[in-house]
Amino acid sequence: MDVLLIVLLTFLNALFAMSEMALASSRRAVLVALAEEKMAGAQAALELQQRPTEFLST
Repeated sequence: MDVLLIVLLTFLNALFAMSEMALASSRRAVLVALAEEKMAGAQAALELQQRPTEFLST
């Protein structure tokens, strides 16, 4: 049971790290264009990119 929990938590940590890096490395111009096309999540990504201290780990 403990091994399963460790594997699950490691997977979740990897998922969060990947999403953090994707937001940090995304291009603002592309996000703006996607937001203008009403692409789902583009506006939220722009808002997160403008305030990186609220989601980046320290």
